[in-house]
Amino acid sequence: MKIYLIPGLGYTKRIFEKISFGDLSVSFLDWLDPNPNESLSHYTKRLLVDVPENEEDIIVIGHSFGGIIAQEIAKAKRIKKVILLSSIKSSREMPLSFKMVHHLKLYRLFTREFSIKTVQFWGDAHGFQSKEDKALFKEMVSQQSNLYLQWALQNLSGWKESSIPQ
Repeated sequence: MKIYLIPGLGYTKRIFEKISFGDLSVSFLDWLDPNPNESLSHYTKRLLVDVPENEEDIIVIGHSFGGIIAQEIAKAKRIKKVILLSSIKSSREMPLSFKMVHHLKLYRLFTREFSIKTVQFWGDAHGFQSKEDKALFKEMVSQQSNLYLQWALQNLSGWKESSIPQ
């Protein structure tokens, strides 16, 4: 059995560093910069390029936006199980604030610099309560491109999945 881990928007694999999977085989799907106007399904297929075609005994664990990607992977590839961490199963569960981000196109304002400067205001509500937590977030988000961050927030806030994959 193989486990693939997908971090949330703005995060890196470090978000999973304190989780022990024992002897299980674990790999990380790292974020790629999107191509211009790339769809979520096409992007997901590019993420799968390092996953062997014949590998079927797969568990995909996605955190936040990584959970949405995990569900998109389940549409494109036979997956044994998808596990969501702090994510949604369908667009019906999307908070109104995220829907407004998409409707008002506020994702255009989402940059590394903006995220780093404002984490002190919204960080506590998202689990970044200590200085160490906030520093880790700042380090992780600084590794992402603004192109990726804006694309990811646009696709997260505009995700229209209404059914839960088997």
